Amino acid sequence: MSPFFSFFIILVAVIVFSLAIASGRNGVIKQIAAQLKARPRSGIFEGNHQGVPYHYRYTTYSKGKGVRLRVSVHCIGGGDFRVVQENPVDRFFKTIGLNVESQTGDSAFDSRFYLLSNAADFTRDCFREESAREAVRRLFAAGYKEVWHDGKTVSASRNQRCASDSDAAEITQAVPHLAALSRVVESAPAAAKPKDLAWLARVAVMTLAGIGAAAAFPFLLWAERHFLPLDEWQIFVYSLRVSAPVYLALALASIGVLRGRAYSHREFLVVCFLFFLAVPVNSYAGHVYWNGQSSDESVTRTLPVTRTYTTRSKRRTSYHVEVRSWREGKIFERFAVGSRLFRQLTGQNASLKIATRRGALGHEWIESLDAEIQPR
Repeated sequence: MSPFFSFFIILVAVIVFSLAIASGRNGVIKQIAAQLKARPRSGIFEGNHQGVPYHYRYTTYSKGKGVRLRVSVHCIGGGDFRVVQENPVDRFFKTIGLNVESQTGDSAFDSRFYLLSNAADFTRDCFREESAREAVRRLFAAGYKEVWHDGKTVSASRNQRCASDSDAAEITQAVPHLAALSRVVESAPAAAKPKDLAWLARVAVMTLAGIGAAAAFPFLLWAERHFLPLDEWQIFVYSLRVSAPVYLALALASIGVLRGRAYSHREFLVVCFLFFLAVPVNSYAGHVYWNGQSSDESVTRTLPVTRTYTTRSKRRTSYHVEVRSWREGKIFERFAVGSRLFRQLTGQNASLKIATRRGALGHEWIESLDAEIQPR
């Protein structure tokens, strides 16, 4: 059997197996809809349970490894909230005062659940009602992991491996609790508008962090392509004298801007991560560019190639060339090169022609790399 024919059989088998799984999943979803007498509409199933209209939908997550079931009841409210299980991270940042969560007065509920909201007063008014807290407790007891209100619906969701025949009963089990919660939400006073300056400050911090992170790696690639230093790590360590205090100052400033809301710690962690990418990378790239601003004449050397080798990862193959170093205290110099130059340097009598300049920060950087084949 030829390799091509074997590959074709395996490919067909994989496709048939995938279609069988998808067909089985869709078959279960259709059975659930039939049991609930729900009408499909653009991927959403609409039904009615004990006089309460509701809708539910399945979506995939983790590249199809599981499905998320979401059940919703119509509800027009004057704010928003999201209820999740309180975790140690939520508890830690609440203890140190970075985030401020709406408290209901029910200590057992407040210690078990975390109320995420941009409308603290609205959320507090909703969950001061025992019926709202009881609805949340029952939804979590039924296996749902998140309950939220987005201004138009109240919803509960959970992740599971696949759609199951038991979902029909669990969907209808959730509807009365969502309906009870919606009655409380619709009767609660609408949230006040947020302070414009505080909102603008948060947006400014998150925008600055996002732009800095997005620009960092293109700037780094451009700087290293034009002014690649021979001693990258030395410049990186030197750049930390700037990036470390700047990062610390930005993190402290972010605390002052973001603190005081239920989402504060999550926004702070995201902003810190973005600044962690943006500040050191931009600082290093800036130092590489600064080092490249030198008026010294370039020096060209032609050095015999001592070794060529490749390194491989799942996504790419990298090509490397080794030559004897001309610098004091160094034995070899190794360079990453393109595949075309690598092929030119792989044969016998190949030499690497390298032009370098002394940088403005004192670090030699590469102006050009070329192949030179010595005649036999």
